[in-house]
Amino acid sequence: MFTVISIYPYLPGSETAAFRGISIFLGVLVSFSSASAVGNIIAGVVMTYMRPFQVGDRVKIADTVGDVVRKTLLVTRVRTTKNVEVTIPNSMVLSSHIIDFSSAVAQASVEIMSPHYSALRDGNQTTVPAEYLSKSYRPPAFRLLQTDQVAEPRSGAT
Repeated sequence: MFTVISIYPYLPGSETAAFRGISIFLGVLVSFSSASAVGNIIAGVVMTYMRPFQVGDRVKIADTVGDVVRKTLLVTRVRTTKNVEVTIPNSMVLSSHIIDFSSAVAQASVEIMSPHYSALRDGNQTTVPAEYLSKSYRPPAFRLLQTDQVAEPRSGAT
């Protein structure tokens, strides 16, 4: 931009009214088209200092729910639960409601199990907070017990 401004008076025809009119038109066009980009950059800088969420957090921004994949000065990228990556301009992020579902995850080392999640647990220290265990506690060996109810193969199965 500095170079263009510096050489402008030396361009042939720069003294004509048509050349000046075109240059003013291009200047206004660039100014208005960059207003959105400048707004997104300012919103990105504000979000950098506000820290409403971090990369990896599960968030809801406007109507989009997903995990934050990337934050830049211009946009925030969110991967939805259907594995679709949505690009949201930072000015929209800043002007909408942000819900950070990951901010409440640090729940004093308590693991919350849902009915849709199943796991084999042996009572080791990763699931029981250390302050609830005696000093002499040693995790037991992991055991699997066979049940009497074994599913029979369906007819026609090989």
